[in-house]
Amino acid sequence: MNGVLSLEELRVRGFSTDDFEDGDLLTLEERVWDTIMLFTNRVFENRNLTLKLDGNGLNELSIPEAIHTISSVVIDSVDPLIPGTHYVVYNRSTPDDRENPRILLLYGLFPEGYQNVTVTGVFGYTDPNSVIEFPPTPLIEVAMRMMPIFAESILEGAEREVDVATHKRDVKREATDRWSITRFDRKGAENAILDDPLMGAILMQYRKCNDSIFGDWV
Repeated sequence: MNGVLSLEELRVRGFSTDDFEDGDLLTLEERVWDTIMLFTNRVFENRNLTLKLDGNGLNELSIPEAIHTISSVVIDSVDPLIPGTHYVVYNRSTPDDRENPRILLLYGLFPEGYQNVTVTGVFGYTDPNSVIEFPPTPLIEVAMRMMPIFAESILEGAEREVDVATHKRDVKREATDRWSITRFDRKGAENAILDDPLMGAILMQYRKCNDSIFGDWV
């Protein structure tokens, strides 16, 4: 996953064309989003998926990923159910169903079984107000702040020594040029995620944790 972060904004924050080609930044961004999704246990892009779920004997079935659209629900390999007639999908933006995505049968129950319910659709925890279905805006800022941390591996691999700003306050305007980057101490860059209270708070806000009591994702 890449192409979400603005290359222009990254250049403003200190990733100069002399040190980072566009391809370098796209590679870094992909690593950043992989890490964010690994930490939060969520997918922040819409993906076409077919989910094999266990029937629970109830009329409501939780879905492990936020629902964008459902194209098919099949129980025990029989004919697909008809949306609006057989079931209702909880994928509203208001109220926000992304924290509790589910399918509700209008009559009957999901029979208990192992992977006996097949749900096909588009899933992903994206911003419902974004025209091109970007991740939530706060996470985009987190990704921006993580980019310099992941840049360390490229710089070290090429034995380059380049400083980039970690956030906007490190950028200042100069009278003689468009931008100048205030240098920062790179020594503790590997701890920047934990040291930055904003990044930590946002990541924890979007983290989906395992519920050890009920054995499900919350």
